Amino acid sequence: VSKGDAASMMCARCHSDAERMRSYGSTLPVQQWESLQSSVHGKLPGSGGGNTVSCVTCHGAHGIVRADNPSSPVSPLNAVKKCSSCHANAAYMRMFNPSLPVDQLEKYRTSVHGVRNAKGDLKAAQCVSCHGSHGILRAADAKSQVNPVNLPATCATCHSDASYMKEYGIPTDQYDKFSRSVHGVALLQKHDASAPACNRCHGNHGAAPPGVASISNVCGTCHALNAELFAGSPQPRQEAMQAKSRDGLVQYVLLGLAVGVISGLTGIGAIRSAGDGYIDPYRVALGLAAAAAKRKAVVHEQSPVVR
Repeated sequence: VSKGDAASMMCARCHSDAERMRSYGSTLPVQQWESLQSSVHGKLPGSGGGNTVSCVTCHGAHGIVRADNPSSPVSPLNAVKKCSSCHANAAYMRMFNPSLPVDQLEKYRTSVHGVRNAKGDLKAAQCVSCHGSHGILRAADAKSQVNPVNLPATCATCHSDASYMKEYGIPTDQYDKFSRSVHGVALLQKHDASAPACNRCHGNHGAAPPGVASISNVCGTCHALNAELFAGSPQPRQEAMQAKSRDGLVQYVLLGLAVGVISGLTGIGAIRSAGDGYIDPYRVALGLAAAAAKRKAVVHEQSPVVR
């Protein structure tokens, strides 16, 4: 039984033959084997001296089905599991690149893309969407889809497609705006690798929109002096005081309702006998008071510390 490169070469006998593939009505590209050989998986020989990854590694052997088949290991909903079967194995990855993280899957599952993928959204980005498939290259390679200079265009493949993104209700002009910004000009036109691409602000495997409270921290990872000056300015304290004020207002409203419930129900004779559907105003009031206390705890947790 052929293994490793020998197995891939067996696959290539058909899949690299354009005429033969056309005879089967296939529109698949016929450069997969060549792409694999020049990819990061092809340039890192395994213990057997061949490519690290072969066709069988990802597609399987006897039970191969189309990539759009839900049972395929390379379908959009299964690809992350297939990739992590190697990339989440610290002992295995240490043989090739000890510095490469092995927690990508865990981070991905916390991201907007990962959460949607786990819910069955076939359109949500997964490993192949960003890194490619047969021709995956190191991020530092100038031709890699996730190289900093190329990454905005990779993200824009989905995020600039209005029809593709319609159901998500978010803007699709981010790339156009970014390309005209000071960051975009530096990165895309001047090829300044220190300029931020999408992932520098949103994250990569754990990509998520930065919250309002974290924007100053995100920007501060590069603009350290500005972040220090901002932290010492009145604005953060003012935001904290506003949050505290809002918290106090909510508590007063809820406690006021509690008092009103007791007075109102008692005053209009709404307290009826147990057999007639007894309403306990004190329990209602306690519920409102508990809601006020809970609101206070939540706002306190989310508010910045007042210095």
